[in-house]
Amino acid sequence: MAHTVLNEQSTLEDILAIPTDVSLVRILKNIAPEILRELPKHVTKVMISPEVSTETVIALPASIEMAIIYPGVTGETVRALPPGIKTLVINPGIPKTIICEIPQSVKEVVPHPDVHESTIKALPAHLNLVSIVPKLPVKIMRALPATVTRIGLNPGVGCRIIKAIPSHIETIILQAGIDLNAIRALPQHVTTVIINPCVKIEALRELPKSVTKIQAYSNKTYSEETLAYIDQFNLSIAASTPNLPQDYVSRFTVTSTQPEEKSLGGAASSQPVENYHDDSVPTQTRDEAPEPLSETSRPTAKRPREEVIDPSPRETRISRTAFTFFQSVSVENIMENSDYEAACSLYRLQLG
Repeated sequence: MAHTVLNEQSTLEDILAIPTDVSLVRILKNIAPEILRELPKHVTKVMISPEVSTETVIALPASIEMAIIYPGVTGETVRALPPGIKTLVINPGIPKTIICEIPQSVKEVVPHPDVHESTIKALPAHLNLVSIVPKLPVKIMRALPATVTRIGLNPGVGCRIIKAIPSHIETIILQAGIDLNAIRALPQHVTTVIINPCVKIEALRELPKSVTKIQAYSNKTYSEETLAYIDQFNLSIAASTPNLPQDYVSRFTVTSTQPEEKSLGGAASSQPVENYHDDSVPTQTRDEAPEPLSETSRPTAKRPREEVIDPSPRETRISRTAFTFFQSVSVENIMENSDYEAACSLYRLQLG
């Protein structure tokens, strides 16, 4: 996975010369804060080596949204993660004492498949979103604490993992490219599905009958057909279920707010985010209109689920990139080349 390596010898010219198609940098040694602050805005992800000091981490610019940490990082370094970092990739060998230091500003965790169950069980209570990548063992799914109420599913996650989703998880974030059989395998306790723009209507039609609500992100661009299907789906549930709140049929989740606080699962503030349009995301087009939904085609809805904060606008692009990466590189090669962490950093979920 393409990334730029920075160390104590890196100069301002090196920083400014990072190609625009590279969004990931690996920091091996301490860098002068005044140089690090000049990282281009297209760099949004960093790998933090154990040798990197707390002062260097504090100097990371606000454009950094994702961090990948390695064994050997200190609790002080983790606590110093800037508030703009909302997603944290956890590698094997990081002790529980470090996991407990993850700051409140981090809203999503991406566990490496080789992390220990005890690491997952130690997740702080404020981390209610975990994104699942391919090859994650079932034992990790079963170790998710009760405070985790949402998971992001990425392409390549199979039925075995889907069926192991714990009963306390009622909401999933669905990416494009998920196998239809995996969608059909969603357990009955999953009742709310949040979709990204590239999710096709064919995939939505495979959702099990236990799903009683579909939502989109208000700061992303969807095809009119997709939005119409969401409305039709939610209205059919509302029509067959009395005494639902008026906003139950809303097609959108709560919008994240200030641009510097785009996150997976963060708390909403008062300022809306402008609508985001990703030109790399193809809109879905079909000649025919979506099939009508019968009022009796879905079971009675359970209590309304708490709406969630939408993820960063880059989530869909990240997930599509990760999907391509996982398809083209074997797990063995990933591990040998130490690029698995880079692949994880390009996935999205929470994403939301």
